[in-house]
Amino acid sequence: MKDRPFYDMRVPQMYWNTFLAVFSICGAIRMFPFALAFLWFEGKDAAFCTSPVIGYGGAGPSALWTCLFIFSKVPELCDTIFVVLNKKPLLFLHWYHHITVLLYCWDSYSTRASVGLSFSSINFTVHAFMYTYYAIQNKSSLDFSRAKKLPEAERAAAVKGPLRVKEFLSKVAPFITLIQISQMVVGVYVMYSIFPHLNSQTKVVCHTSRSNWVWGLLMYLSYFVLFVLFAIDKYVCPKKKAAPVKED
Repeated sequence: MKDRPFYDMRVPQMYWNTFLAVFSICGAIRMFPFALAFLWFEGKDAAFCTSPVIGYGGAGPSALWTCLFIFSKVPELCDTIFVVLNKKPLLFLHWYHHITVLLYCWDSYSTRASVGLSFSSINFTVHAFMYTYYAIQNKSSLDFSRAKKLPEAERAAAVKGPLRVKEFLSKVAPFITLIQISQMVVGVYVMYSIFPHLNSQTKVVCHTSRSNWVWGLLMYLSYFVLFVLFAIDKYVCPKKKAAPVKED
């Protein structure tokens, strides 16, 4: 795309983000209460270490939504396509996150990792907020562009709505980043909690392979660092935009 014109993908991107938002909301409603109840009534050792075959993934709605969660990591790569076609900056955090999540999820599903319930339920929940935010952002951008094309007499009133939405989204954006960072903290905590049980001599047998544990821990630690750096760069020490050059 370096030497090509950008494609205005805001309309298909709005519908795409809306679809992912609805999908994630349905998954969060199905999985998060189930995972929370499992943790509350059975304790963290059972919630993090019970084999999914007998815990949540053998049959039923939770098994279905776990399967859908795994498969959803492939179409989520379309997020990157939209960024490239729109000629927006493609952050390392963006493509690294999408690639490694896909690989780790497929490894976890193939090895029947017990941590799958915790990770899928919280990821569904975070994505429910995140993709809803993106869909509203796309809609607001489209409304603003359309309002600016109106006659001058109508333009001022028409842009007020999109500008209010934009102001609201600017206040919500730090919350989205915060819950993303919180997800990484939970991921590291889960991996820390199951480490003693990876030893077969303990009373609790954890159905997560050592390789899956190693890659999962490295993945969540790297995400935590990258998202914290992103938050600092965007909200704590934002870079000032260069002033436009005045033409005489």
